Amino acid sequence: TCIFSTEFALRLMGDVQAYFIDQKVRNFYSVSISGYHIAEAGANPISQLAFTLANGFTFVEYYLSRGMDINDFGPNLSFFFSNGIDPEYAVIGRVSRRIWAKAMAKKYGANPRAQMLKYHIQTSGRSLHAQEIDFKPCMRFKITVIPYIRMRMTKRLQHQRKSLFVVRWRFS
Repeated sequence: TCIFSTEFALRLMGDVQAYFIDQKVRNFYSVSISGYHIAEAGANPISQLAFTLANGFTFVEYYLSRGMDINDFGPNLSFFFSNGIDPEYAVIGRVSRRIWAKAMAKKYGANPRAQMLKYHIQTSGRSLHAQEIDFKPCMRFKITVIPYIRMRMTKRLQHQRKSLFVVRWRFS
């Protein structure tokens, strides 16, 4: 839904959720609230969790504003987190479940089933490039390889120019 405006995306997701409630669809997740892309954009685990839960509460508030019952749509929400090598990732599931359950119970009065945070967690490539770059090998590469590449490209261009001259000369 990121290709649409926020208002349209929420309305679309609200329509889907209303259909699920009307048709009594259970045990199927109408929306997966993702934090994976937030982590891939560079957020640390704590920021990923905060923004993802904020997105989840946005859906909750919007669905409630449309007159839906928290106990009807709460069980149909799921979450998607990124995982990595930072130590905070070890507890992201437990922390998110505790925050979600307390907020759903105390702020919205949700039943135990609607308080459950279901999530999927997946490793990412972020942990592979999160380390600081050592610039010395980069400089060595630049000093040794780039002149070689320029030389090869120059020879190739000279060869192509000779070939074009031969072709032009034959067809003139």
